Amino acid sequence: MTYRVPEQALQTPDSPEGARGDGARLLLRLQVAMLEHRDFVAAATACATELAIMFGAHRVTLGVLDDGFARVVAVSHGAEGRFGGELFSDIAAAMDECMEQRRLLFHPEPEDAFPAILLAHRRLSGHLSGTVCSVPIRCGEQVSGAICLEWSADSAVDLRGLDTLPDVLAVLGPVLSMMRHRSMPWHRRLVASLRGLRAELGSQGRRGTRIAVAVAVILLLVSALVPMDYRVGGRARVEGVVERTLVAPNDGFLDSARVRPGDQVLAGQVLVELADQELKVEHSRWRSELAQHENAYMAALARSDRGEMMVQMAKAEEADAKVRLTEHALGRVKVVAPFDGVVIAGDLTRSLGSPVRRGETLMTLAPAGQYRVVVQISERDIGQVRSGQPGALALSALPWDALPVRVERVAPMASVIDGENVFDVELSLERSIHGLRPGLQGVAKLTVGSRTLLRAWGGPLLDWLRFQWWRWGG
Repeated sequence: MTYRVPEQALQTPDSPEGARGDGARLLLRLQVAMLEHRDFVAAATACATELAIMFGAHRVTLGVLDDGFARVVAVSHGAEGRFGGELFSDIAAAMDECMEQRRLLFHPEPEDAFPAILLAHRRLSGHLSGTVCSVPIRCGEQVSGAICLEWSADSAVDLRGLDTLPDVLAVLGPVLSMMRHRSMPWHRRLVASLRGLRAELGSQGRRGTRIAVAVAVILLLVSALVPMDYRVGGRARVEGVVERTLVAPNDGFLDSARVRPGDQVLAGQVLVELADQELKVEHSRWRSELAQHENAYMAALARSDRGEMMVQMAKAEEADAKVRLTEHALGRVKVVAPFDGVVIAGDLTRSLGSPVRRGETLMTLAPAGQYRVVVQISERDIGQVRSGQPGALALSALPWDALPVRVERVAPMASVIDGENVFDVELSLERSIHGLRPGLQGVAKLTVGSRTLLRAWGGPLLDWLRFQWWRWGG
């Protein structure tokens, strides 16, 4: 149910306090009429109808500023149509006059009125042979539209009642603009926002903003037109070109460890020793058995007992094989370096005396001064990596010096690291620096082509969007 203010409240008093009270009542009535509707056109029509009733106008029209010109959107009393024809063209022209002069216009003009241009108002008044008044609708410092009131020739117009209308519309202007913006399609809202931004940039006092926008546009053009090296990368680690794993040669116990990870070693240098006491005891036992079987063989030979001779000979050969086997094991209790290099894994100083089994890993050795780099490239970028492409390596321990690298080989199989599929790409160092050693980690970036900055940044996003579109039924 629409709220109606009593007609007695429309009487305009002569005092300023009464004028302010009348403006408040007018504002309240218009707000109640507008906010009953969610649609902008319906709210604008209700506002125009209320104004027609309150001021006794024959017709009240509300228009908005669109592309620099007034466009009629609502007529009082719910008149429908596309607002075309000569009448509404004259109404829009009168609104344009009002918005250009940014003030209330009245035709015929009162005798004490400030001079104004009223060509369109004079033409519009000819339709009803009466009075025409137009009032701009303000939204902040901008004019967003206008309201045009028309009276027929036999209607009496109270000028005192119109004095408060510009102030009331200044309060209602932001509400109308908000409702209009909300009812627009998204593309029109975007265009309106861009126009508002253009108008704001064109206003005085926005020199700094204009400079910032110009710089942003220049940067955007540079990023979209100027090609740059496009690089892909990932986490990298330094490894030796050859990594030799040294294992336990026999079952036994650790007797001593003479090096630790990071130590430089020479070829033939003893690295680890196993305890040899049990092997020596076993060696003595088999030598004793060998001597016993040899003596028994000689005794059988003296007795010409050929059967016993063959038995003792077989046992003697078995004992002799055991002796040679223990001698070979005694010769391997010392683990020596196969080449000059550096120990990169295997700290056995805390495991002395512990048992080890044959084949168990003891240490890892890599040649000194011969390194390769392995970088983990995401599956999204691996298709762009080719052998021979250049790149750079920055290590966490040596961040001040980026080392040049070159792609040597791309591993054909992927591995899962932190929930992501990555491929190992082997890189060769084109130069080395002091302090480089296996195990260092950092980041490597490979130059895989040339792209603009905008494409380099937006390409992954577009690829992801294409994949999602295809995945969900594109």
